[in-house]
This record gives sequence, C-alpha cells and structure tokens, in this order.
Amino acid sequence: MCAVEAAGYYFRSRSHDNVRQTLPFIIQNLLVLAAPPLLAASIYMSPRRIARALGAEKLTFAAGWTSKLFVIVDVACLATQVAGSIMSGSEEADEAKRGQTIITVGLVLQIVAFGLFIIYVAAFQVRMRSGSAFAPVGSGLKWERVVYGLYVVSALFISRNATRLVEYGQGHDGEMLSNEVWLYVLDATVMFAIAVVLLVLHPGRLRMKLRRLPKTEPLEDQIPLS
Repeated sequence: MCAVEAAGYYFRSRSHDNVRQTLPFIIQNLLVLAAPPLLAASIYMSPRRIARALGAEKLTFAAGWTSKLFVIVDVACLATQVAGSIMSGSEEADEAKRGQTIITVGLVLQIVAFGLFIIYVAAFQVRMRSGSAFAPVGSGLKWERVVYGLYVVSALFISRNATRLVEYGQGHDGEMLSNEVWLYVLDATVMFAIAVVLLVLHPGRLRMKLRRLPKTEPLEDQIPLS
C-alpha cells in the first residue's frame, strides 16, 4: 500500500510540473485512490488473525464468511474508484463528471463498510472478553491493544473518505481540489498515520510474542464455550 501511495504522489509531482500532460494526472489519481482499498482488505482480515494468533477461533462468529464479505465489498470499492479515476481524466466534461460520480459511490461504500466493520470488531471484542472469564486470553498477551488499533484505523479511514467526498462534491473549481495542501493534510497525512498504527499494532505481532511465551493449552480448551 505504501509503495502504491508513494508512486501516486510521485506521478502527482510529475503532473504538477506539467499541467498539460493528462497521463501523469490520471495515474496519480488512480494510485492515490486505489491504495486505501488495498490496505483495507488486510484490515478486514485482522479480527480472524487475532483470534487465530490467540488460539481462540471458536470464540469468533462467522469469521470465514464475514471476512470474505468485507473483502468482496472492498474489491467493489477498488473497482469503482479505479474506473472512476480513469473516467475522471477524460477531456469530455460529461465523462469526467460520471467518473467523479463513480468515485463518490466507491467512497460512500467504503465508509459504510468501515462503519459496519467497527460494529463487527466491537462484537468480536465483547465475545473475546466473555470467553476469557476463566482464563486470560492468549496467555496474558495484550491483544486488546490491537483491537483498539483497528478502531483507530477504521475511524481514520472514515474521516479520510469523508474529506474526499467533500473534495469531489466541490467540483474541479472547489477549494480542496484547487489547493494541493488539502490533499497532503487530509489524505496523505491520514494514510501515513494509518500505516504507522498498523506497523505498531499489527496482528502478526501477537503471533510473534506468543512464540516467546511458554507453551500452554489452546485457549479454546481452557475456556468454557457455553
């Protein structure tokens, strides 16, 4: 994701140096919009990875099809934003406007998906807590830090998409599209913050820490599931 995002801003700098070239603008718009859905797919898989790292997959509910559903929605977001980005670079005004409309649909869909994902993560957290009534989840691993990280990145994604909606709603002559500073402050900075949070609180770290702990019985064998 970071590589795609960085490539997008590279092509944006090329577009800034020569505003008459449409190809660099289309590429940068495509990459900057496509990078977040690629990262979102990994985030949607995190609850299942947390449960797997803790040996508590039986405490999750419908983990398989729920993760697949979120990923399918994410693919739809990616497809709409890629198609919209290509169309928005058209020299025909109507085609460009349709492209912006498609991008808006993709952004709204992703906001809804992350809103539902927050609800799912909250339910997942409650179930994990109730399952740890007789034994500490993950042998004392601080797994809830990772869950709180998911809340943070989800909220950041929603705020980022909301600002992009405002940006496209204002049109080409709007304040946010006319001044690059808004893109860097409200998009690039937010995506960088998301990457940092995931780097520090990635579910994979739980598995690494678990390997250093003394081996115990699987959590699902220790905890009554009634």
